[in-house]
Amino acid sequence: MIYEVYEIFASDTEIHFQFTTSRNVDYLIKLSKASYRFDTSCLSCSNIYEIAFQPLGIKKTPPDNCISLTIKAFIKQFIIVHNCPILFVCDASDKRQLVRLKLFNKWCNNDEDIDNYLYETREFIFEHYNLYIGIVSSASDNNFSEYLEEIDTMGLG
Repeated sequence: MIYEVYEIFASDTEIHFQFTTSRNVDYLIKLSKASYRFDTSCLSCSNIYEIAFQPLGIKKTPPDNCISLTIKAFIKQFIIVHNCPILFVCDASDKRQLVRLKLFNKWCNNDEDIDNYLYETREFIFEHYNLYIGIVSSASDNNFSEYLEEIDTMGLG
């Protein structure tokens, strides 16, 4: 089962969506233009959105496989509808960034539509933490290698 996702806010730089689980936990999905992370000379990078999601009002939610299915389906649909790649930066504030990366890898590498998408990750090592970044796009995106070059050059850290 996939939860119904609905738009709750939109501006030139952000779009917010929300869904409610069967246990009445509300989730926020926030997409922000990621152009601030890239060199201004990368014109094709101006169409990349960065995704973040979290439950509202609580920190830990009970296990619910439908949450993952919903977010995964949402990402695929957003890429198709908006014809743009999605960047994710694994939050390192609680030292669970590797867990988040593994989840994205699971979503992207074990998908029945894997041939319809391009997916790559990068690791940046800093003194006190590692930063994991990934990008997923349509397989027909001719600029994908340019995004990766830009990510590698900028370090996004």
